[in-house]
Amino acid sequence: MSEVFDKATEKAKEGLAGLGERLYSEYEKLPWYKQLLLAIAPVTGETISAYETPIFAEKTKEAYKKGDFLETAGHGALTGLSVLGAIPFLGAGIRGVKAGVKGARKGLASRNVGARMSDPVYAGKPIEQTLKLQKFAQKQAQQLGPEDASKIIGEGAEGLPVLLYHRIHGGREPFKKFILKSDKTRDMIEKDVTPGSDVYDFLSTGLSKKGMSKWTSSPTENLENITYKVQPETGERVIIGMGKVDKLFDHNNPKHIDDVIKFIRKDKQKSAVKWHKKYLDDINPKKIRKKYLHKIKTLDGKIKNKHRFYGKKEVNPAAKDLEPWEIDESNIPYFINTELPKGHPKGQWWGNTPEDLKKIVKDLQGRAKTDYDFRFGTTLDKFKGKIFGTHTPERISNDLVQLRKKLSTGNWIKTEDRMVQHALKQLGYDAFTTIESGMNVMLFNPNKQFIPLFDPLKKSAIGFSTGGGLSDLGEK
Repeated sequence: MSEVFDKATEKAKEGLAGLGERLYSEYEKLPWYKQLLLAIAPVTGETISAYETPIFAEKTKEAYKKGDFLETAGHGALTGLSVLGAIPFLGAGIRGVKAGVKGARKGLASRNVGARMSDPVYAGKPIEQTLKLQKFAQKQAQQLGPEDASKIIGEGAEGLPVLLYHRIHGGREPFKKFILKSDKTRDMIEKDVTPGSDVYDFLSTGLSKKGMSKWTSSPTENLENITYKVQPETGERVIIGMGKVDKLFDHNNPKHIDDVIKFIRKDKQKSAVKWHKKYLDDINPKKIRKKYLHKIKTLDGKIKNKHRFYGKKEVNPAAKDLEPWEIDESNIPYFINTELPKGHPKGQWWGNTPEDLKKIVKDLQGRAKTDYDFRFGTTLDKFKGKIFGTHTPERISNDLVQLRKKLSTGNWIKTEDRMVQHALKQLGYDAFTTIESGMNVMLFNPNKQFIPLFDPLKKSAIGFSTGGGLSDLGEK
């Protein structure tokens, strides 16, 4: 029987190979029995219309007698003559068609590993996207060429592309590129404006139109009952596209979670080593006293370091116009210290006495010990029991267990945390998924990654009406 299955599979693949992309989309719409007949039609040399006559019941018998099991399954599926033995071999034909379907899909969309997404789910239910648009997206992606088309995010290795929806502020005017909040922040800094804390260096997109009402507001919508106002001349809208990525972090993929957790664990362990070394430096009396030395120009004209001297401090002419942080970067001292003869009217004592230094050392060692206990110590709480320091192996392991749980659910707060974002970038991910009012895909480099559905080669401005406004599709 295995030879029969192999033969059915190969012949079914051959039958589907000639359908092409256009016919394949039509093929998917046919009932299963016609899909089977279409797949084996090239084998028998007959047309589909010919199969629709009862005379092939006789052909089923002839094929069975000849030992042509694939032809037997085809005729048997149409005539329903299971009594004559078609049923035992029908499974072979069906399996052959499935293999052919898989081969056809692979030919249409062979996707890189980094762009593969598991079946998108939200609130325990599959996210259903418009099949018509997904098939259209498949054709549009092919305009990018084989290499770029293989980077379009989609379900598994051979599924259709995933549609990405993004909210646009500023009405329906065209625009050339996305401006991220992090870009706006840099612009604010250049203009000497203090930026807010809400800073992102990625573009947010959603996989479903459901929930988009939370993200978008129509210019004509009644806004009296909401907390913010959208000016009619600006408005908001949604554009639709695809995502082109090299490496997508999929929160539903356990391997991706493992990669991030392993990276963060190593990062935390390195951090623990660094803080332990810092503690040893912070409690070292010699190093503490060294920090309180003054570099002075002595009476004999030499430059020396002293804890205490009699003389004067003057603002360094080279630093008087600099801000404190600019002094640090330029390594220019703010003061010039000059020693004077004791009793000189322009002089006074500067620095610390031996007793002062002892007190400074004791105080700083105490602070270092408190910080060390916070990071590496263990305390007992009346209600919580043992509380481990932030950099202890126990605390690191426990925190990572909790982080794994949050990441695996697509928790957007944890995924967008700076520690996780750093890990994603260092591991080479250029996009990631989260859950927030639906399933989302975030793109780190949207001007190269977001592919407008109706203008994949970006011949016009991304935000043009043909670039994907949902209102242009009559979809709400």
